[in-house]
Amino acid sequence: YPPLPPTMVADLRWNDGTQWGTSGAGFTTFDQSVSVNYADGNSVIFDISGDNSQEISLAGTLNPSAVYVVNPLGHDYTFGGAGSLAGPMELWKTMQGTATFNNSLNHTGRTVISEGTLCLNGSVAGPIELRARGTLAGTGIINGDVYFESALNYEGCRIMPGSSADKYGTLTFGKSLTLPGDVYLEFHADRGKSAKIMVNGNLTIEGTNHITVNFDGETLDEGTYMLAECTGTLTVDMAKVEVRGLKQA
Repeated sequence: YPPLPPTMVADLRWNDGTQWGTSGAGFTTFDQSVSVNYADGNSVIFDISGDNSQEISLAGTLNPSAVYVVNPLGHDYTFGGAGSLAGPMELWKTMQGTATFNNSLNHTGRTVISEGTLCLNGSVAGPIELRARGTLAGTGIINGDVYFESALNYEGCRIMPGSSADKYGTLTFGKSLTLPGDVYLEFHADRGKSAKIMVNGNLTIEGTNHITVNFDGETLDEGTYMLAECTGTLTVDMAKVEVRGLKQA
């Protein structure tokens, strides 16, 4: 699929503030002519026009019809707080910036990583589509199914466990996971520690997939670096796993 276009239209556009609540301010109409309060059932967009200087705290259970994070490189958004996204809504991430969610995502609709990086550090209930130019990062727990589109290059269809706060963290998948080929896995490693993926179930690696290890230190201690682990059966042909690294980060 081509990336979601940056010209997406939504009911509400994020303007500024530090909280996204069930009836709070912070939004305008899409044409930015009038300030409005958020209300469930509306679609919302976070793009280059919105203030991203502070973390946006979710308050309460939010039920928009859709959320679009359309942010270019250098205009990253971070979401946190005790609130959550819920209902059948869809979450879309596009353009080359990063969107980080430190809270739980309880919505049952798709989360689509069309382009750029979506860093998920809480639990995620619904399915995830990881597309050819998208990166799934974080230290969260992915409880839904994950669907992969073949990568265009090593920066697409990429799983990158860890976050800016914990680059050697673990990204957990709550059920069996199959990598169908042309999926990139990228890890940071340094002196006896590394990021990893944890699969609660079977891990099946089909076709040719690619691993990049970013070496962060001056030296790398001898030893075993666990990059992937599963509680069930591991099925893999190591001859079809291509490694890029160790690479000085």
